[in-house]
Amino acid sequence: MRKIIIVAVCAFAVSCTGNPAKDSTKTDTAAAVKPTGNKGLTVSEPVSPVPQQVADSIWNGDFIERYPNGIVKKRGYIAGGRATGEWFTFYEDGKPWSHGFYKNGVRTGLGESWYHSGQKSSEGEYQNGKPVGPWKYWSEEGMLNEKDYGGK
Repeated sequence: MRKIIIVAVCAFAVSCTGNPAKDSTKTDTAAAVKPTGNKGLTVSEPVSPVPQQVADSIWNGDFIERYPNGIVKKRGYIAGGRATGEWFTFYEDGKPWSHGFYKNGVRTGLGESWYHSGQKSSEGEYQNGKPVGPWKYWSEEGMLNEKDYGGK
């Protein structure tokens, strides 16, 4: 079970570092999601899905990638062509999958993920793109497991 969770966390990290593909033909009606402590995610005002081009052609703006069915797969902000700030990923039915932060394209700060059922699957800190300090991993049944990556 621990291997599945680690693979899921790694998949999130890899999925949020790819090159963004612009989609200016679709409009986003999905709302942005914000974490609210231990209660999960709540809905807030939507953000613009259309990135802004600057003179040197480096992409800056909101980033939204969608599944073929139109549901938002991941969303965040691009600055200078790199993931920056808060990012979210979602399952194909729109349920939250993961949430984390980036600085200049590198994972930093709190990272968390959820099973499709809504049960939290992991939570911990990143520094320079690597997990550090104590991380918590939960089974789908809610059993807690902890691992310390050191480095804090």
